Order: sequence, then structure tokens, then C-alpha cells
Amino acid sequence: MKITTKTINYAVDTIEQLLLTDGVDNDTIIVTDENRGGVFIFRDENSQVNNGGTIFNGWTRLFGDIYTKSPNGTLYKISVADGGTLVVTAV
Repeated sequence: MKITTKTINYAVDTIEQLLLTDGVDNDTIIVTDENRGGVFIFRDENSQVNNGGTIFNGWTRLFGDIYTKSPNGTLYKISVADGGTLVVTAV
């Protein structure tokens, strides 16, 4: 199993809000939209790409489970369930 550990910089409600967010290479954002949500990482090499599904002006959708630590050190697993619902579980 491949484990990806990322610091989640912040969350937005929609892809439209994501598109208004300036990113720096490796910034990570959660989009909480029920239908199009997920975890996105900013990739400089994709900054001119918007395919309407997996890449939005550099914001590149991550697939698989993402692990992040809270400021108090708790490890969380973030998964995207069927329908785009984000599932956050303390590990």
C-alpha cells in the first residue's frame, strides 16, 4: 500500500472557489463539494491545464488515500467515497 502524507493547507466549498485560489507548487486543498469534491495538489507544470475533471489551472486531483497530521499530532486518513464524499478518519 502506498501512503501519501500531505499537509492540507485549507479547504474550499466548490471547484469555482478552487479556481480563484492561487497555488504554490505542492500546496494541498480539500474541495468539499458533494459532487466534484476531493483532494487537490498544486502542480506548477499543470498551471496552464484545465480539463474540467482532474486538473483545474494547476490544481491536480489526487487519487487514493491521503494522510495528514493535525497541529496536535493526530494522524488522519482522508478518502474520497463514492459520490465524491470526503471521509476523514483518525488513524
